[in-house]
Formats: sequence, structure tokens, C-alpha cells
Amino acid sequence: MSLVQGQWFQLLYELLTVGFSLKQAVRFSAILLPKMQPFVKQIDQRLANGLSFAQAMKPLVKIDTFYSLLLAEQHGALLNTLKSISDFRSLYQRQKQKMHGLMEYPLILLAMLLMIAAAMKGWLIPEMQSLQSTWTLPYWPILKQCLGGLLGVSLLLLMYRLDRFYHQSRIGQVEYLCRLPIIGRGFCDYYAYYLCSNLALLVQQGISEQKMVAYVKEFQTNALLHQLAIVYEQHDYDFNLMVKKYRCLPAELSLLVKCGLTNDDLAKRLQVLSQMKFKHLIRLTEHWLTMITPVMLGLIALIVLGLYLSILLPIYHSMQGVIQ
Repeated sequence: MSLVQGQWFQLLYELLTVGFSLKQAVRFSAILLPKMQPFVKQIDQRLANGLSFAQAMKPLVKIDTFYSLLLAEQHGALLNTLKSISDFRSLYQRQKQKMHGLMEYPLILLAMLLMIAAAMKGWLIPEMQSLQSTWTLPYWPILKQCLGGLLGVSLLLLMYRLDRFYHQSRIGQVEYLCRLPIIGRGFCDYYAYYLCSNLALLVQQGISEQKMVAYVKEFQTNALLHQLAIVYEQHDYDFNLMVKKYRCLPAELSLLVKCGLTNDDLAKRLQVLSQMKFKHLIRLTEHWLTMITPVMLGLIALIVLGLYLSILLPIYHSMQGVIQ
């Protein structure tokens, strides 16, 4: 559904660009994308009942996407936001498909090696042990206990982390994701892109900080923008302190605020910063994808080494016995 939804947002953007009204574009999209007919029917029914486009989309998208659409619709930037949503979903699906393609060959090799390992454990190793039943690896029982203990501790730690993550506030979850090793940089770029694009819409209206905060505080309590507005108010509107404390806010924001720009100029620069973060996210995911194949092949190499050792060590020990 995510892939088709991305195509639908892109189609809706294109139809609105060529002059369709919103209701016409929604209805016509059901003809061009038959898979989306149940989805589009719900939206069309809500629009017919007098709801705005964002309100019609609310049950069908994530809360952050809903508020992006709401802000865009209320401030006359729906086209740009539809384009941004479709671009991000297209990027997600494109990188996902590329990742599947890169992992396909290593996973086939890995499956074959695991089958060979299972066959060795079920047939070859018992045969070799029957030839010399007195020999076993002296460190094998200890190694098995260590590996089992390590696996158990890792599972418990993972369950604890997941439980702690899901019981945090939305802003706490975002900060946790942004602080993860390696992939945390990608989350920082995504949330910087999301926040800058929405902040640009608010700044463009020329309202004061207090009014912006009051407006965003009316959002649902589990929305990221709502929770950031609450924290911003608690910090006495100190933007520099906010940027230092939260990684989801890019450091460039504090520099833009200090420049003393007009609202229009600040909104334009926020949009540029948002696009820069999006492009950096693309480059970052491309870099991660290039690392998948070497990591998988390294894992396969370790498995092959383990298989060789499981065969050669008993043979080596048998030869030592013969020589002695």
C-alpha cells in the first residue's frame, strides 16, 4: 500500500498542476489507479461530507503526515507538500527495492551454506565422531555456553529497549532514533527535512512566535510538532537552547534565526534547508546500500571458515594421533 500511496500522491500533484480541482483529481485518480479505489472512495466520501482534504486523509496516514497536509492546506501550499510527500515515499520504495536486489544473491548463498551446515551436522560430523569418538574440541562446551548466554542477554536487552522506546513520548522516540549509531544520522536528516518544511509554512504567515506556538499546541498531543511547541514554550522561547538539546533540530536553524531576516526570506531559506537535508538523506541511504553486499559477503566468509574448521580440525587431530 505504501508504494501505491506514493504513486497516488504523485498523481494527485500532477492532476492539480494541470488544472483539476481537488475533488475532480481525487475521483479521476481512482480510474488511473484501480488498486487505490477503496482508499480513494473513503476520501471522496469524506470530502463530500464537507471535510477538508487533510481531515479526509487523517485516518489513512500517519499523524505527522496529516499535520503536514493540514498546515499546507491552511496556508496555500498543498501542491508543494503533495510533491514532498510523493518524493519521500518514492525515495523510500526505490531504496527498499534496491536493498532487496543487493541482498538477494548473498541471501541465496547464505541459505545454501546453512543447508550444507545442517547436512554436515546431521551426517558428516557424526560419521567423523564415530571414527574417533574420544575426541572433542576442548573449548566447545564453554563456547556454546558463552554464545547461548550472549544470545539470551542480547534478546533481553532488545526487548527492554523496545519496551522503553514504545513507552516514551513522541519527541523522546524521535530523539532516541536520532541518537542511534550509524543510522541515527539518517533520522536526523529526515526530521530536519520534515520540521523545516513545516516551519517554513508557519513563518511565511508572518505571525509571532507566541501565536505559532499557540496554534501548534492545538494539534494532537502525540504529534511531534505539538510536543516541540510545548518544550519551546517551557524553554522561554530560547531557540538556541532547543537546537543544542534536540538532535532532530538542525544546527543551521539557530544561524538562520540569528540573521534577523524578514519572514518571507526566512521561509525561503527554511525551504532550501529542508531540500538540502532531503538530498543529504538520499546520499546517506545510497552510501548505506553500498555497504550491504560487503557485510553480507563477510558474514558468508565467516560461515565458510567455520565449516572448514569443523571438518579440518578433527582430521588434523586424527593425523596427530597416527603420527604419535
